[in-house]
Amino acid sequence: KETSHSETKKKTGGGTETTTTYTYSKIWSDEPIDSSSFEKPEGHENPVDWPVNGEKWQVAEATLGVFSLSSDQIERAGKEAVFTPFVTNNMPLPSGLDASYVRIPGGFFKGASAGSSVSAPKVGDIKVTFESAPVCEISMAGRKEGNTLRKYQTANGELILQYNGNLSKEAIFAAAHRDNTIITWLIRIAALLMFFFGLKLIIGPLNVLADIIPFFGNIMDFVTGTATFLIALILTLVTAAIAWLTVRPVIGIILIAVAVLLIVLAKKKGKEKKQAVQQ
Repeated sequence: KETSHSETKKKTGGGTETTTTYTYSKIWSDEPIDSSSFEKPEGHENPVDWPVNGEKWQVAEATLGVFSLSSDQIERAGKEAVFTPFVTNNMPLPSGLDASYVRIPGGFFKGASAGSSVSAPKVGDIKVTFESAPVCEISMAGRKEGNTLRKYQTANGELILQYNGNLSKEAIFAAAHRDNTIITWLIRIAALLMFFFGLKLIIGPLNVLADIIPFFGNIMDFVTGTATFLIALILTLVTAAIAWLTVRPVIGIILIAVAVLLIVLAKKKGKEKKQAVQQ
């Protein structure tokens, strides 16, 4: 598998120079890796033939008490764990595996060349292993429709909740609130970063011009970076405030007030610096 790491450094007289380092490592992969697109394919060739494809089997029917579960609900139940089949030397090989496969603890192995082993694998070796999702307790919240559980229509969309374990009604909704909170904060952080990097791209040419004098370029980069982050934070707060105004007007107004306060403080700080420079 090929991985790359890029490092950008400023050049004397302006501009930047990016150096990319490629590294190669041997991994077990459940799908083909095309080595012809590698930066350095020589010596890192992967096999083209893929004799064993991964498959998944799922029970056709399962119940939660008196309720029948759909295939999607069954698939979400439980967590996959390593499954070690009972393999003996005289056990027939599964369909699709020929005599070149040997039995190992947990599955089957085929070496691509002499000297290959599970402990010292080589590129092209094949290892067949298994995972299972054992039967477990699950808890669900949804709309009862006959002997099934369907999505419940709320004021803000459809809702059906499913968690592993034996949870109370209160615990199910507490877990859902926790998940929503995590997702919401991830979206907020992503919005802040998008605003920040977007603004950095806009003012990027100024930093390139400043790089003509290396020391001045570093100062300019720090100043514009600080200002850009402040503007991005204000834009993120305003965006969140607009969303909150429709459901929680008080929170929306507070966020707008915080954004206005940041603008006032930034202007005040700018005036103080300007006066200091003039003095």
